[in-house]
Amino acid sequence: MRRVAWCVCCVAALTLPASASAWSPLRGENSNAKKGNALMAQEQYGPALEAYDEAARELPEVRAVQLNRGLALLAQDLGEQSKEAFLAAADPAASPTTRADAYYNLGIAYAREGDAISQQEEYEQASAHFREAADTFKRALRIRPGDRNAAWNLEYAMKRIREEEEKQEQQEQQEQQEQQLRKKQNLILCSNLPGRER
Repeated sequence: MRRVAWCVCCVAALTLPASASAWSPLRGENSNAKKGNALMAQEQYGPALEAYDEAARELPEVRAVQLNRGLALLAQDLGEQSKEAFLAAADPAASPTTRADAYYNLGIAYAREGDAISQQEEYEQASAHFREAADTFKRALRIRPGDRNAAWNLEYAMKRIREEEEKQEQQEQQEQQEQQLRKKQNLILCSNLPGRER
């Protein structure tokens, strides 16, 4: 009986993914991660981030902590930092669930930035952010096919890419028209200068 139990333990150890090897049945839930989760539920994002930062120092191998850090950063509109945290959470050593969530939230971060940039009428740059968003939603769907939220957001990002491209074209056409109008005005001014024969 002992021999069978020993063999089962050896087989289990060999088949566990690398990320699972960091888990120990002797280690309980991290108190800082738990505190961060409670603070996030109360929408206290700054203190939640502090708790997650401490948890990340205590559990550097646990990618889900980076995911939570990214969510706390995103809630504070710290887009660049949140994207870095989501990329760290999407590490191949992370569980598929963590990776899918990380890519999904990375897409959300890119889409938010795209919206903000579009408001500044920087349509080409906004389109690039929506392309990044679409790419990360596709990655999330490859890991977790059938995720309705990721599919809907992918569709939204693709729609926004088309809209931004149309706005960019309209902006370029308007600039060309204004440039042509200025040229005509300059020609009229030059032809009305004194001393010029008509």
